[in-house]
Amino acid sequence: MQKLREWLAVPFGLVIAAFYAITDNYLLSLLLLVILVKLILLPSQISMQKNQAKQLRLKPKADRIREKYASNQQKMNQELQNLYSQEGYGAATAGCMPMLIQFPIMMGVYFAANYSPLTNILRISKDVVENLKTAVAPYVQTATQAASAKAGSTAAFQGEIDVIKYLDKIDLTSVDGVTTDIANKITHFADNFHLFGIDLTVTPSFKSPDKYWIIPAILLAITLVQSVYMFMRQKKTNPEMAKNPTSGCMMFMSPAMMIWFAFILPTNVSVYMILSSLLSLFQMFILNYTHSPNKVLSRLMVDETIYRRSKEASMKKLLEKAKND
Repeated sequence: MQKLREWLAVPFGLVIAAFYAITDNYLLSLLLLVILVKLILLPSQISMQKNQAKQLRLKPKADRIREKYASNQQKMNQELQNLYSQEGYGAATAGCMPMLIQFPIMMGVYFAANYSPLTNILRISKDVVENLKTAVAPYVQTATQAASAKAGSTAAFQGEIDVIKYLDKIDLTSVDGVTTDIANKITHFADNFHLFGIDLTVTPSFKSPDKYWIIPAILLAITLVQSVYMFMRQKKTNPEMAKNPTSGCMMFMSPAMMIWFAFILPTNVSVYMILSSLLSLFQMFILNYTHSPNKVLSRLMVDETIYRRSKEASMKKLLEKAKND
């Protein structure tokens, strides 16, 4: 697990550190990271739109296969798979790849921003960080003991973020290796972990409603809108799949997972997920306009017509040349 943390935390820590050096603001750095991730994933999102266009185009053929082999489910699935394979359409993975990519990204942000923000974002030496962790250890232990007596709380040790969480409990100048410059750097960074009175180092308690529930509530609302929007689009492009009961379950799976993460991870990770979900929703709206299945399908048909006519013209020239020779 330690190797996984380091493998994911180092690259994401470098990116966040670069943005933090430019903006001097942790939350703005997270926003820039989200924008960068969305730009990197943009080609896969466009590919999804093209896949939906292929799906729309193949629908008449797929419907004929379903009608022909209605009494033989195995044969129907085989013929549908052959059709999709011939046309270059990945029915099983058409919409899964971006979702699969998002998970390691979220874990990378978690490891960089919680387990090692001082090491990988502020670039403080490991020896000094260990001294800081030792200084806050008594307060972490007290909080852990209190959590064990309070159901629903998750105050266990969460890495270097605990230094930020309990920074006001210790005297930074008394910690070995902490210079005035390092102390100011950590204090300023810790100030960034507050948003409208909400401490972003805190993990909400599922059984103790308080002001920290507003973050999971916002995340739930955004992911629900996103899931419903995707489901409605699927009903237009693939009505048969949308009728499948599993489609309705999938619509609520993503919001449920996000809420689960929101109650087991510090609030700053939930803020990242909110920013990511908002931009994803905005990106879907834009792509649905610029690369709607009908528009993409029209372009594909035009391109194929041009290609076919070009091929026919080339063949005609070859035949005329052969006749003349």
